Amino acid sequence: MGGCQCSNANQENNLNVPNEEDNKEEKKEEDKIEENKEEEKNNETNNLNLNTNNNQNEKILSIVKEESKEKSSNVNESNLNQNDLKLKSNNQKIKYKIENYPNDALNIINKIRNNPIEFIPEIEEAIKHIKTEQNKLIYSGNLKVALNKGEEIFKETIEILKQIPPMESLIFDNNIAIEPPDDEESFKDPKIFQNKIIEKKKNINLDAYFKDAIKDPFVSVLLIIVDDSGKHAGKKRAAVLNKDYKKIAITVKMINKKFCAYYTLSK
Repeated sequence: MGGCQCSNANQENNLNVPNEEDNKEEKKEEDKIEENKEEEKNNETNNLNLNTNNNQNEKILSIVKEESKEKSSNVNESNLNQNDLKLKSNNQKIKYKIENYPNDALNIINKIRNNPIEFIPEIEEAIKHIKTEQNKLIYSGNLKVALNKGEEIFKETIEILKQIPPMESLIFDNNIAIEPPDDEESFKDPKIFQNKIIEKKKNINLDAYFKDAIKDPFVSVLLIIVDDSGKHAGKKRAAVLNKDYKKIAITVKMINKKFCAYYTLSK
């Protein structure tokens, strides 16, 4: 007898029809595939957005850099122009602020100290403004200032500047500063200034000192360098162009339209 080979219903079901667990696993796989597709899609979108943002950021950064570069260029150009400006007298049509005088005068002095020869053309130009009025020598630039020797001392100063080597800038030091008096009469009294110097020297070493009455910082420094001031001629120039001096203080005051500046220097 041949044996009958058959399968029971359960075995058939197990072989040909996915059971519930298989359906769940298959669904999980499909969901995972869908999730992966969705994630890839999101990644593509994010990458696109990122690239767009990067491009926008690069454009913005480029604009900012250009603006910054332009501003920097303008600042540098402004600084360059300031550094390259010739030492000229202030335009008297513009009201000058005397609080700017100490810094302006010191800048001119330091420019001369750094390169004395560079100031020679300014003195040569100034010679053209020397005139005689009522039998008196006058420097008649923007301001009229009485002179003692005139062209002679101007030319002598040119020869001196040719021989002076460049030196370091003076540094402003408020410790050696002396405040000008508050009344016009004290401006004129030389004893007031001398007494202030004596009092200051009790505490601080002062190597040189003088006062000036010219409001325009360029004209003031020009005539300090030329120093055509009679019996003390040359002492102001010797002070501001002394390589051993390291510190300076310049204080100013204006009373009743009268200007006064006190210069003090120290090693």
